[in-house]
Amino acid sequence: MRVPSLLLLLALALPGCAGTPEKTTPVPAPESQAALPAGKQIGAVEVVLDRDSVPQNGIDAAERYDIPAKLQSRVTALLGARFAADGELVVHVSIGNFRLRSGGNAFWLGAMGGADMLEVSVEVVDGGTPLKHFETDTSTVLGGIAYASPTRRSARLVQSISERIVAGL
Repeated sequence: MRVPSLLLLLALALPGCAGTPEKTTPVPAPESQAALPAGKQIGAVEVVLDRDSVPQNGIDAAERYDIPAKLQSRVTALLGARFAADGELVVHVSIGNFRLRSGGNAFWLGAMGGADMLEVSVEVVDGGTPLKHFETDTSTVLGGIAYASPTRRSARLVQSISERIVAGL
């Protein structure tokens, strides 16, 4: 009788762990920093992967899923009217940490397999003069059947961090 009860308990508990809600603990831009200069537009968004800070498996995953290019594209799109090809300001984004669980880890272990995470450092520069600097991050423990795909989870990380970057500018 103990074995069927234990199996029933596991059958009920594991899907619940795999469906744990997303962790949302943003690190916002400091409020004490001044807004960007009026009348100046952002002309470029540059994203680099800090190979000294990101573990090798994070570098491999970032390259496999083209995270720097997708992040650059998404931030540029979210900037909308604040972006102009001839703008004076440059936004430098450095990816300082990246972790993306395997599909099997996310499917079978869900939240118990740890979190996917993306941490960035952002600096806005005007002609070589730094105007603003902040760091932000995002993470998620989503998994299970709905979020087993690393492609889908990496896209959620890119979307979330892009929104936080643009909000901090």
